[in-house]
Amino acid sequence: ARQTRGDKVKAYLSNDRQTLNLKHVIAISRAVLNSSMLSPASQQVLTHFHSELRQFAAQVTQPNPDAQTLQIHFLRLQQDFQQQILPLADRHLTAAAQTQLQAYQTEMNRLMRLLAVDISFLQAARQSAKQQQRQAQIQQRLMSLNQFCEALLAGRSIREGG
Repeated sequence: ARQTRGDKVKAYLSNDRQTLNLKHVIAISRAVLNSSMLSPASQQVLTHFHSELRQFAAQVTQPNPDAQTLQIHFLRLQQDFQQQILPLADRHLTAAAQTQLQAYQTEMNRLMRLLAVDISFLQAARQSAKQQQRQAQIQQRLMSLNQFCEALLAGRSIREGG
């Protein structure tokens, strides 16, 4: 039995395993977003957040990162996300693209909340194996956030109606 795009999205939303399903959501989202473009101001905000996200990811990938430094950097990243990415809305987007943007924002918000928990657990971890496990989980969530940013920015070259 062949799954429709809607079935794939429902399967993704009902399943917390994000690796395989993340690719489906991004593929579906690109098709919707390619029909429109984020405004230059929205692109700039998203590009800045994406850059901060990559800097944080580089910090996380270092061997034995300082958990308190990670916490401080994450809190700044989280504040930027809440103040700039969550309220992001482009009035010139099609209704479908606006809905897709909101879906991205919702999923990114979920990942940011999970990251906050992961970083708290990393700070509390005393055993090296647990620290490495938490660090790997944080890296995976950051990779997913990075993919969402890239997917949103990928639609920037196609203008609505043009």
